[in-house]
Amino acid sequence: MNHQPFETWLLSGEPLASDQAQALRDHLLVCEACQQLRSSWSEVQRLFEEAPVVLPERGFTQRWHDRLKESRRIHQRKQTRAFLAASASAALILFIFIAIRLIEVIRSPEQFLLVWIYRVVSALALINEAQVIVKAAFSIVTSIVPLPVWIGLILLLAILGCLWLVLYKTITTQRRIEA
Repeated sequence: MNHQPFETWLLSGEPLASDQAQALRDHLLVCEACQQLRSSWSEVQRLFEEAPVVLPERGFTQRWHDRLKESRRIHQRKQTRAFLAASASAALILFIFIAIRLIEVIRSPEQFLLVWIYRVVSALALINEAQVIVKAAFSIVTSIVPLPVWIGLILLLAILGCLWLVLYKTITTQRRIEA
């Protein structure tokens, strides 16, 4: 037998529309499982209402803070170990790479020197070409966009930067729960 939506209605505790209440009453007349659920749920609610309020023991907040600090310390220690392991692995890989390159340099230093001179000259030429392209793009954009739009964009960026700083400060500020 399908017990939905009757189980949901029994457990929600929300007031039902008259047609829903009638459908629930009709279903409860024929369904033993839902009758048992209703009586069990009523018993649970009664137990919750009769249960005494239990206050935390004296010093609960301090113990909670101490456990939180210890948990953070353990977590930081694990992070530190993981970072050191990753750094040591990266250093080992870098050392192996450098050792292999050093062997190549020892075998033919003039070839190595020529390759690096070519790379430096190529990088400088690439930087020069990028500079020419950026200057041309900047002069085109500045001639198209009027000055008030530039001022507005700069102000918008300044406001967004300030907002970001305030949000960053708010998020990273440590909160303390007082006892």
